[in-house]
Amino acid sequence: MPSQKQYRERKDNIASILRYIRAHGGSSRRQLCKELGLSWGCVSELVSILLQQNILREEDAVSTGTKGRSPAVLRLNPDICFLGVDINLNGLRACVCNLLGEKTADYSGVLRLSNKDAFLSSVIGFAKKAVQKHPGISGIGFAIQGIFDPGRNEWEFPAQKPFAVDLNQAFAGH
Repeated sequence: MPSQKQYRERKDNIASILRYIRAHGGSSRRQLCKELGLSWGCVSELVSILLQQNILREEDAVSTGTKGRSPAVLRLNPDICFLGVDINLNGLRACVCNLLGEKTADYSGVLRLSNKDAFLSSVIGFAKKAVQKHPGISGIGFAIQGIFDPGRNEWEFPAQKPFAVDLNQAFAGH
């Protein structure tokens, strides 16, 4: 069974591969090995995982005219999207971005602040509408105004009558 250190290294290596392809565009496995200093076996295994999860797509390379087989080109899958939600006293804002960093949609909404339940209802409803319009969303990230209490895993939101919210718990059933 892999150790915690091995899991962290694998996670870091996957992040390096994704960052490199995002910054430099289509890349071959050999190019990733050379540029990232990773072994062929490591790159091959991690790319295989990313291909299985449809995070990467593999395309046939254009022939270079040299001898041998042209290496396949790996690209990020632009169909995978993420939702970013900003929650602050001015209201709700959100954008949908794909793995290439391209913004595909923008939304704004009203944040109800009369109490904690109204607040959570407006945030959850807002996020649900965006997800329904973009069924390819793979994850949601939140930026929230206020002070985070790591001991309680809650945000203290600065409404007229401040209240604490745990977004993880609030979204657990959704």
